[in-house]
Amino acid sequence: MIHLTWSPGVKSKQTLADDNRSVSVITSLKIHGQPWSQAVYNSGKASVQARLILLEVIKIFAENNWRLACNVNLESTADSLVFQWCPNLDMDEFRFCAISLNRYDRLRLVRTPVGLVGAIKESVIKHWYLGLQKTRDYHGTVELKLGGCPWWADSNDAVESRYFVSTLIGLLKVNGWQVCGTMDLTR
Repeated sequence: MIHLTWSPGVKSKQTLADDNRSVSVITSLKIHGQPWSQAVYNSGKASVQARLILLEVIKIFAENNWRLACNVNLESTADSLVFQWCPNLDMDEFRFCAISLNRYDRLRLVRTPVGLVGAIKESVIKHWYLGLQKTRDYHGTVELKLGGCPWWADSNDAVESRYFVSTLIGLLKVNGWQVCGTMDLTR
C-alpha cells in the first residue's frame, strides 16, 4: 500500500509488541526518504503523497475492522495513530478524504468527491471574509487559495479563521461526513 502512495516505499517493518494472539499490537514502519519533512518543506508532489499515505493507512485499517480512535502527540516530533478494534465495522458506510491546510492560505482537497468540493468552494466564498482568490489542480488535488493568511493569523483574523474552520466542519456534517482526526505534519 505505501509503495502506491510513496514511491520510495518501506525501508523496514518491526513488531515492537505482540499480544500473544498472533496480532501485532505495535508495528513500526520505517519509510525510505522523509515523507513528513517533504510534506513541510516541499510544497510539491511529496506533500500530497504524505497525505495520501495517511489516508491509505486509515482506510486499510478500517477495511480490517480497525477504526481510527484518535491521534496523540506523545513527543514533540511525531503524532501516533491509535486504532480501535470494531468487529462489526461496516465499510459500506466509509469514504475517506482529507482537507489539508497548507502554506498560509491554501486548502487542499485530497480525494474529495466533486459534490463536496463544490460545497466547500461555496463555503469559502460565503464564510471566509476575504474570499476565494483562485482554484487549481495541484498534483491531483483541488487547491483553493483563500484571501489573506488564515493559517498564519492573529487578532481578529485568528478569530475569523477559527470561525471559518468551524463552518467547514459543520458543512462536512451536513453533507454526511465527519472529522475522524487531525494531524500536524509540520513537525
